[in-house]
Amino acid sequence: MSASARTWPYRRPARGRVTLAAWNLPIDGGKALGEHLDHWDPGMDVRVSRRIRVDASGVRADCGVPPDAPIRVVASWWCEGTTLRGSGTRHALPVEGELDEVVELDVPAPQLAGALHLQVSLVLAGRLPRRPVTAWVPGSVLFEDSHALRLEGSGARFPMDAISFQSSGPDFPSGAAWRLEWDPDDLEVPVLGGVRLHLNTDHPLMEKVVATPDDPASRLVVAAMQFDVARTLLRGALERDDLAQRTTPWPADSVGKVLERLIKLRFPGLGAPTLQARLRSAPDAFDALLQDRLGLFRGVA
Repeated sequence: MSASARTWPYRRPARGRVTLAAWNLPIDGGKALGEHLDHWDPGMDVRVSRRIRVDASGVRADCGVPPDAPIRVVASWWCEGTTLRGSGTRHALPVEGELDEVVELDVPAPQLAGALHLQVSLVLAGRLPRRPVTAWVPGSVLFEDSHALRLEGSGARFPMDAISFQSSGPDFPSGAAWRLEWDPDDLEVPVLGGVRLHLNTDHPLMEKVVATPDDPASRLVVAAMQFDVARTLLRGALERDDLAQRTTPWPADSVGKVLERLIKLRFPGLGAPTLQARLRSAPDAFDALLQDRLGLFRGVA
């Protein structure tokens, strides 16, 4: 199959008018993103940023629009697995000189699955007089750059199953919606072998989640479930000393490693010892902190 170039109905900026640094993850100290997000796991938001420089006067001249034509830099994303879209930072292009800014995207975990596409675009922000071969309709894309990021690579993910709690014995109360099975005393166990989330097919809400996961009500249930899982893991681990007092690296894809990354991502500057102290001194305030930092219902309410 031969490749084909996209033909635009209007003039676009010349090469070099827009300069983009690589997308990077602040959590990794500004490490440039590749094609895969290593060690991504469900419950982890994706927060990325990149620097953009734009020759504002040159862009307008190349595109044939007036010197004061309103143009914006827009950062956006869309996810293949969930078919959801969103936007991040927006900057207005100055009338003269150069724009030099950082754009950011913050994609909530419940909206992620599969491949995440990160985009930066220059967009016409107002209607202009109609002219041949010149953009004039608001929303016209003058420049775009897209980066595909796979989320399903080497990240540790614990398995889920859908079972009848009514038929599974006394450890599975029939009125419960889900149950997280794990051992908080063994954080070195691999996530894939040591953690399992059971969904109760007898529960009417869980039947709906399994059958129609994209329904708004299902997304709210999933958000509550993801929060409960993260809360259970964090509280269970912090109630013991292994996570807070660990001085050696955790095994790759272990429960301890996943929790270490979760703390680094959601609680920057705190660390496990500080979180453990907060849990022990004020458990109710700690739970409120978890709701805030884990983003309970963010992006789905």
